Amino acid sequence: MQGDINGLKTLILKENKSTFYVYCFAHQLQLTLAVVAKNHINIAEFFYVVSNLVTFVEGSCKRRDAIRDAQFAKIKEELENGVRRSGQDLNQDTNLKRLGDTHCGSYYGTILNLILMFFVVVDVLEIIKEDGLFDQKVEARSIMRSILSFEFVLALHLMKNILGIKNELSIAL
Repeated sequence: MQGDINGLKTLILKENKSTFYVYCFAHQLQLTLAVVAKNHINIAEFFYVVSNLVTFVEGSCKRRDAIRDAQFAKIKEELENGVRRSGQDLNQDTNLKRLGDTHCGSYYGTILNLILMFFVVVDVLEIIKEDGLFDQKVEARSIMRSILSFEFVLALHLMKNILGIKNELSIAL
């Protein structure tokens, strides 16, 4: 009912007054999360930390490459150990996406990718904390403290359950 067929929404509303317009699920989830995040301090803080993490990691080609290399090494190791299957559309390259209130599915995509890449992100932040420039060490340390806090991991775990994702994050919790 997006306007692909002119007047379809109007015709349906004339026939049945109790009908209402519903966006796709991803768009509903996106809009709901955006509204809730702006009105609840704990959720707003969660998305603030996620936004800082994404900005820090994606803000540098070196850090982006480090994430990609660590992710590749992890997938390769899991394939060799038989923990992960291989096949078409499996083990795709994943990256962290920036959050956008109006972009359909951006909250969903960002949280999904963060859950899937959580331990890789932690490993790369550890490397930056040890080997980076002073400012980078400070920022990596601050983000590490935030994402390893009980509140953040609990919120990420709840998001994982809401989204129905099964991965190694459950082992850590």
